This record gives sequence, structure tokens and C-alpha cells, in this order.
Amino acid sequence: GVPSSCGQLRIILNLMDINDHNPIFSKDIYSFNVLENMPAGTLIGQVYAFDADEGINGKIKYSLIGGNGHADSSQSNENNYFSLDSNTGVLTLNSAKLDYETEQHFSLTVEAKDSGVGSLPAYATIDIFVQDKNDNMPEISVSFFNTLKRNGTNIYLKENYEPNKFLALVSLADRDSGENARLDWKVNVNNEEITKSSSNQQLLSLNVLNANSFTINTGTKANVLFDREKNENLNVTIVSWDY
Repeated sequence: GVPSSCGQLRIILNLMDINDHNPIFSKDIYSFNVLENMPAGTLIGQVYAFDADEGINGKIKYSLIGGNGHADSSQSNENNYFSLDSNTGVLTLNSAKLDYETEQHFSLTVEAKDSGVGSLPAYATIDIFVQDKNDNMPEISVSFFNTLKRNGTNIYLKENYEPNKFLALVSLADRDSGENARLDWKVNVNNEEITKSSSNQQLLSLNVLNANSFTINTGTKANVLFDREKNENLNVTIVSWDY
């Protein structure tokens, strides 16, 4: 018409999300360290996946689906070493049974999937490395000369034994690793330490074979120094410690 009139209407088009994005992990491999013998509930780390969708199409659920950490969800918690929060991706220690001397590495597979329909889940690997604690004491084993008369750790020597006669092989071991397994040692006879170098005045002598083994022998003048009438018993104490 004349004059012409015009009307306006603003129309807002809201795009509704469809589940057209798959979850994506921030990493393909997550690596975490944890000390052995840590208490249940210890935080190990967190995994994270992103989904560009919104609402339930972008809401991600995490789950452990396999690996050597007994992470199968069909198993009871008592049999699982690790727990994963399905909403946050936080990984915690489920059982205080980690033992470096038994298992040093766990490899788990984690799945992330959204709550919508039609998208594909994402997968990543979690590597968990168990760190050694100094939780094992040195072990000392003694093998006596076969012809010696003995009763447990009591052995019987003739007072006229010849010098430098082999009496026993001593072996040391520690199940820990690194400095926790590096050993030193000493041998006392009647509360006096035997030097690791030969001495003419020692009733017993030591022959170092390697870092963790040595032999105990009679002294270089044992046939002179041994005298049952003067000293009927010798108390030999072997002490070992780690670093």
C-alpha cells in the first residue's frame, strides 16, 4: 500500500547437538610412579578425555577394561590393585599389596565413552611403575665345611687345626634394589671385629670373594692361638647392613 509499511521479526535458530564427536584422550599413554607398600586409597594419577559434544553426548565415563593389574571390572575390589573413578578419571590404589620384589610394572587399558548413542569409545594405556622401598633386611646364609661336626649354628673345631683352614662360606643377599640392596658387613669374634686383611694375631681370618660373599677360615697361626684350656668357646657374629 501507499505509503508502504514494514514489519520485522527476529528468529533465533538453536542448533541441537547430535552425538557426532568421539571422546579423545589427552595422551595415548599415561605413566605414573607409586611406592610399594603404600596404603589403600593412595592417589596415583588422573586420566582425561575430551568430547566436543554437550549434555549426555559429551558426558564421559571412564573404566578400566584390562591389563595385568587385575583391573577387570568383573572381579571383586579385593582382587583389584587399582580403582578408577568413572566420572573424574582419578586412579587410586585399591589394595596395599604392591610389592616391588614381586611386580615392578603394571600396564592397564582405560576406556572413555560418552553417554550418548552412536559414538565410538576412546582407549589409552596406563603404565604404573612400582618404586622400591627399603623394606627388606639383608639375609645371611652360612654353609659350613662338610666334615665339621655341627649342631645348628654350633660347630666344633679341634684346637690343633692347621692355619688358614676353610670353615664356612658366608653369602649375603637383599631383595631390594639399588642402594637398598648394596651391602656391607663385618664379623665379630667374642665382640671384637675381625679385620678383612690378614693378621697374625686373629683366631679366625676372612677371605673376601666378592661384594656379597666371603669365607671364614682359621687364622694364620691358629695352631698356636687355639687353646681349649684358655678359651673353650668362640662367639662369632656376622652383621650385614644395606645402604
